[in-house]
Amino acid sequence: QGVLMRNLVQNELCALEGSYLWDGLSDKGGRLPMGYYIVYFEAWHPSGEKTLKKETVLVLPEKK
Repeated sequence: QGVLMRNLVQNELCALEGSYLWDGLSDKGGRLPMGYYIVYFEAWHPSGEKTLKKETVLVLPEKK
């Protein structure tokens, strides 16, 4: 159980390869506190096959 902090992409057609970049900001545009966050990825193939992935990332304080 967790709290959604940022929705990077929704209902977007994607290629077989590529990447998305998360800048450590919330949906409201504020910088998130330092800590571990779980990135959850869910994708559907046109055939109906579903892919799920979870990765842990560490957000560090902004360098000054």
